[in-house]
Amino acid sequence: MKVWAGLVVARPKLVLVAAVLFALACGLFATGLAEKVSAAGFTDPASESSAVDAWVKEQFGPQNPDVIAIYTAPEGQTLDDIGARVQESVGRIDPGLLDRPVETYWNSARKQYLRSADGRHAVAVVFAAGDDNRRIAVFPEIEESLRVPGIETELTGYSALADDISAQSRRDLIIAESISIPLTAIVLVLVFGGVVAAALPVAVGTLAVIGALGAVGIIARFTEVSIFAMNVVSLLGLGLAIDYGLFVVGRFREELGRARGGELGDGSGGSGRDSRIGADAGTRRGDPLDEGDSAGSGRDPDVGAAVVRTLQTAGRTVLFSALLLMCAFAGTLVFPQSVLRSLGYGAMAAVGLAALLSVTVLPAALALLGTRIGKWSWRADAFERSEERAQRFWGRVVTAVMKRPGTVAIAVGALLLVLAAPLTGVRLGDIDHTALPAGNETRLATEELAAEFPAANSGATVVLRGIDGAAPRSAAVSTALREISAVHGVRQAVQIGTKDNAAVIHAALAAPDRSPDAQEIVKDLRALEIDGATVRVGGQSAATADSVTAVLAKLPLMIVVMVAVTLLMLALAFRSIILPVKAVLMAFLSLAATFGVLTWIFSDGHLAGVLGVSVGPLSAGMMVLIIAVVFGLSTDYEVFLLSRMVEAHEAGADTEESVRIGTVQTARVITAAATLLVLITGAFALSPLTPMRFLGLGMVIALVIDATLVRMLLVPALVKLMGEANWWTPGRRTRTAALASGYSEEPAKTF
Repeated sequence: MKVWAGLVVARPKLVLVAAVLFALACGLFATGLAEKVSAAGFTDPASESSAVDAWVKEQFGPQNPDVIAIYTAPEGQTLDDIGARVQESVGRIDPGLLDRPVETYWNSARKQYLRSADGRHAVAVVFAAGDDNRRIAVFPEIEESLRVPGIETELTGYSALADDISAQSRRDLIIAESISIPLTAIVLVLVFGGVVAAALPVAVGTLAVIGALGAVGIIARFTEVSIFAMNVVSLLGLGLAIDYGLFVVGRFREELGRARGGELGDGSGGSGRDSRIGADAGTRRGDPLDEGDSAGSGRDPDVGAAVVRTLQTAGRTVLFSALLLMCAFAGTLVFPQSVLRSLGYGAMAAVGLAALLSVTVLPAALALLGTRIGKWSWRADAFERSEERAQRFWGRVVTAVMKRPGTVAIAVGALLLVLAAPLTGVRLGDIDHTALPAGNETRLATEELAAEFPAANSGATVVLRGIDGAAPRSAAVSTALREISAVHGVRQAVQIGTKDNAAVIHAALAAPDRSPDAQEIVKDLRALEIDGATVRVGGQSAATADSVTAVLAKLPLMIVVMVAVTLLMLALAFRSIILPVKAVLMAFLSLAATFGVLTWIFSDGHLAGVLGVSVGPLSAGMMVLIIAVVFGLSTDYEVFLLSRMVEAHEAGADTEESVRIGTVQTARVITAAATLLVLITGAFALSPLTPMRFLGLGMVIALVIDATLVRMLLVPALVKLMGEANWWTPGRRTRTAALASGYSEEPAKTF
């Protein structure tokens, strides 16, 4: 980092131009990204349902409809009166888009199943050709012909739902950015006291989003990438770049003030040894810049010194933090669903670009701006006065915590456990029609289809095989039809045919596809025991149940990967055994409290009406995303906080002094960073889509809990209680007397 700092100070214009051009060049690959990403990828390709559906499709054709149109005869007309117009319109669908001809009430041999009991509604069932992505992509073309002018038409089915959710997701992204970016800019101006300093993190965040979207575009050329990856890139790229920018710019102004003799103090309101430790943990005026020395370059040497010191401390912390976050998101790669893996790809791209630009564009711009970083401020000392007020406030808070660390730890810990209590009754599901807002046409059509036309729905596909792979006996098939029909929630069981030593039965379900009720019916079907035969179940509801099972099966592996990497890297960074363990435990405590609140709202239904969300099981996929983000951000803030504590301790402070100095010097940055991320992620809570609201509210809750209760109260209290054990590691030697006195020949390091 010292070598890089020297290059940035010596050639800031070159570094700035190269970094900006690199981000923009990456962004070129984002062209047409909306057409390359997928709305599918939610199934486990190795599951029982995938195997059943693939075999049945090969032998009998697809059994899961892509689009289902529900037609209502106008007042005074019958279904027979509108039949010719519907058939004519449906006949205009390009045959190349279809796996087989469209089946309607008017051309089907099973008319009774495609008409409602009151005789006013009838359906058309469409099976599109191609893989999941193509079947969803051609929906707009199919929709155009299915809608008949003058006849009320409702559309549902897998492709219709996926298209509706994808379109809304793209609109949400635009709305979220249009709201969050201006609000973020205003808050940054308030934090930094000026426009110039505030503009830098926003500029870096914009470049990070552009570059990360381009990186996702490159990945999409080689593997399936979900539409939701674009939302994650926007959320994390902008949020983390601004967080990192806040940390780097704040540290630069702090170091520049110290280099010019404007020490802000450590927040204690005192002087003497405390202030000296705070200064030694930051920089000492007159330190050589080595290769980064700007003397003779025509630039202010104090500015060069501040940039070098900022990169050696804040820059190192940013890179280390980003590496931890990327390792956390790498845990998503263990899941078989492409949608979860692509969320990991997008998140890692966003985090990597945000960190890279924060240690290239930002320091180069700071080297060029120098003292002009404070331009366009409402008063010359706005930042310094704001910093002093924050340090006085947090100084009082941490002093109170240090007086009664045990009481604080017990009180905050108990509160977090109370918040986590609802998690004991958590239910997991996946995205279904209830992701759409109440009153949405597609959602209403899905519910109407299940109630009026269960035979036209996907339902469940049951494959019956004899023992040892032999063809099932007719008695076994008859028994299976009887037992399947008797399962609660099954409207009808019909044999499709027999082929390759297997009988295929379609079970019409009374619940909408993919819904929790439909998944429970699938479980009951799989629990059936038929003498002389084995039962395997496919269909969309079975695929959803298998997807949730796969998430639960792989989740422990994801957690092991995150925890192992975090423990190892933090142990190496802080040269401590206790601090990394505490960091991981704090992250999981934050997660437990967050999911407890989410369960209370989304699963138990409290405040659901006020917030406009659908009550039901928590989305397993979104849960994985929130675990990765919250665990990473918790560790991220822990690194920011502990790095300053370690700096102070390395400079000679005892444990209590280190806690006080570290907390005071980072409290404003952490709370400001959390506030900015709340604005950015909270904008997604405005989405009418329940999964997006789940993500937005989950992030807001997690950030508020982690940045206040955990990071500013519980962590300082626990570090104080653990005393010298914080700094213990096998083979660690006692620091020298010179270091203990508050001076070291070696600059203090932070990661």
